[in-house]
Amino acid sequence: MRGPVGVRGDGNPLKQPIVAILSVGDEVVTGVIVDANAAWLATQATRLGFRVRLCGAVGDERDAIADALRAAMRDAAVVLVTGGLGPTEDDLTREGLADALGVPLAHHPEAEAQIRAFYERLGRLMPATTMKQARVPTGCAVIPNAWGTAPGVAFRGLRVAPAGAPGEATDRRGETSGGCGDAPGDALCRVYLLPGVPIEMKSMFAATVLPELMALAGPRRTVSRVIRTIGMSEAALGEAIADLMNPARNPHVGINVSETIVTVRINATGDMVEAERLAETDAREIRRRLGAVVFGEGDTTLAAAVGDLLRAQRRSVATAESCTGGLVAKMLTDVPGASDYFLCGYVTYANQAKTAMLGVPAERIERDGAVSESVARAMAEECRRASGADFAISVTGVAGPGGGTADKPVGLVWFGLAGDGGTTVHRMTFGEHLTREQIRDRASKAALNLLRLRLLNPPQANTI
Repeated sequence: MRGPVGVRGDGNPLKQPIVAILSVGDEVVTGVIVDANAAWLATQATRLGFRVRLCGAVGDERDAIADALRAAMRDAAVVLVTGGLGPTEDDLTREGLADALGVPLAHHPEAEAQIRAFYERLGRLMPATTMKQARVPTGCAVIPNAWGTAPGVAFRGLRVAPAGAPGEATDRRGETSGGCGDAPGDALCRVYLLPGVPIEMKSMFAATVLPELMALAGPRRTVSRVIRTIGMSEAALGEAIADLMNPARNPHVGINVSETIVTVRINATGDMVEAERLAETDAREIRRRLGAVVFGEGDTTLAAAVGDLLRAQRRSVATAESCTGGLVAKMLTDVPGASDYFLCGYVTYANQAKTAMLGVPAERIERDGAVSESVARAMAEECRRASGADFAISVTGVAGPGGGTADKPVGLVWFGLAGDGGTTVHRMTFGEHLTREQIRDRASKAALNLLRLRLLNPPQANTI
């Protein structure tokens, strides 16, 4: 016997109802726009305790839309679709759903009334082509749209059969039923067509779709925790928490990487109290195992974490930057309230600026080169002296793409950190394969992390 709709497969040990998300539009599949709608819908569904198995995109082709819908409806309890509901010839999502269900489109008086009311509120004449948006697959309901001309469409019925004639629907006993009638329990599939315009989609989802999904989900919810780290590779981090990443566990623990930041995401599912307990238990254990590489949770940035430490310790910082061109200072001052601890930043890109603004001896630059241990040290110490800050960070390196040599290749960066207990200097290489932008970004975050570690640890323990 087949498992219930939306809970099939060994990869779904909690038997969560499955959600599929489809985005329709040539502009999505060709990369002209980034599909933020799917990400937003996936977040909403996950929070409700659903398991999002598919986020896909399909172009403005009627057959392709129908095929994608049939495939999604075979496994999913809920299919959320955005885009393709406009009045033009290439808006074909309604037609695709009708083909997938094996029913014709029919004029829907309620949809027409909504469209006419919208134009009346604007005091504008309604183009005749707009009536295309009032044609809905037979038996489906209309989702009101108070923010635009495209009504949404809701199908509530038996899921599409995995075998047999296209357009038939079947329950889990193999009995077929055309149309969109009610179905018992887990045999029911719901398809919601929503506009691609974000404000319309989100408003219609909140007003109509969300209450239905909450009822379907029942007391089950998913609670998420996000732990953000720096200074440990994805492989090493994965090894440290490998037992917690077993896909059969609840919570589900996963890792993703964005440049130098490795994020651990915990999704715990259950009733709200139990889900909160499970998520916090795993978060506490992960923080214990990873130690100082954890800099924050949720959407905390590295700069915000550094700022919190500076504020808590009543310390201040100044920066002296060469290859990063002020990016460290920008990251620090992107945080609201940074004036509590950030004093000033020097961008000493040219060698003469290092001498004129900071007082780095010209003969030292001539002897050792701007990208050197001695110049990084002098930049940090002179920046601290000139600014009066408790800490000063310096950055000097070769960001590329040119300018590298055999002994000073592209990606080589020296950092100085002056503060109580003396000055430490650190050498890092970021790789010639990286772009100039990537090297500058990674170097700036490395500088912030050096300061973070200094604030967390006594100077004698602060080594890289």
